[in-house]
Amino acid sequence: MTREDIQIEAESAESFTVRAGERFRIHADEGPQVADAVFFLENDPQISYASDMSVIVNQIEGTGDLWAIETLYSRPPDMRPLLTITDDQMGRHFPWAGGMCCSLLYNLAVDDPDHPNCADTLLAELRAHGYDLRTVPDVFNIGMNVDIEDDELVYRSPAFDAGASIEFEALEDLFVAISACPNDTSVVNEFEPKPLRISFPD
Repeated sequence: MTREDIQIEAESAESFTVRAGERFRIHADEGPQVADAVFFLENDPQISYASDMSVIVNQIEGTGDLWAIETLYSRPPDMRPLLTITDDQMGRHFPWAGGMCCSLLYNLAVDDPDHPNCADTLLAELRAHGYDLRTVPDVFNIGMNVDIEDDELVYRSPAFDAGASIEFEALEDLFVAISACPNDTSVVNEFEPKPLRISFPD
């Protein structure tokens, strides 16, 4: 049965479940837009994507680096492969930083702790679906373009054009929550938060 696309409006989050073997694709139809994505076992949110360990394991296996990985793993002691990336038209991400924008960061950066942020949006979406979590698990910062210069992080415009997408295949039965990052204060989304679309290839 074909699943309908899910539209994630700008500055909002949506969630869905996928079964092992199913694929889903995140589309940036309207231009460069960062997605913060949470992945965990549908029946056990403690087994979730581990940003640091995923990068380390992919580097050892020769399947990734600081900006792109092939397999997303859960945190020790399980270290279960949760998903694989089967097609990546964006090509550059921020997989080793599991954090996300939050009220503290907006307060420090632009003196606006009430600015919409991925942490609050994702946590509200998770709680709305019955996951009584105090904190958001590691996110995969999809499409975020970050360099390291003189030991500092330098944020750049996403390195892809309108219409780019990234496809995942689930290796476990997963709950997925995705935020269309609301950052309009920097080049992260080219100063304009935009919607995202999720499709489910047959």
